[in-house]
Amino acid sequence: MPIDMSTLKPEEKAQWLDWEKGFNRWRNQIFIVLWITYGAFYLCRVNFSIAIPGIMKETAGQKRS
Repeated sequence: MPIDMSTLKPEEKAQWLDWEKGFNRWRNQIFIVLWITYGAFYLCRVNFSIAIPGIMKETAGQKRS
C-alpha cells in the first residue's frame, strides 16, 4: 500500500525513504538467493539420478546395519 508522502514531515519522509531503500535491497537479495538455491537443487537432483546406478553397484555387496 503506497504511502502519501505529502502528509509526512521532512524527517519522517527521509526516514521512510531510507527504510524503503533497505527493504528493497533485502527483497532483491532474498529473491536472488532463492533462485540460486533452486538452480543448485535442480542441477544436483539431475546429477544424483545419474549417480545412483554407480552408487548401488558399489554398495551391492555390503551389509546394511
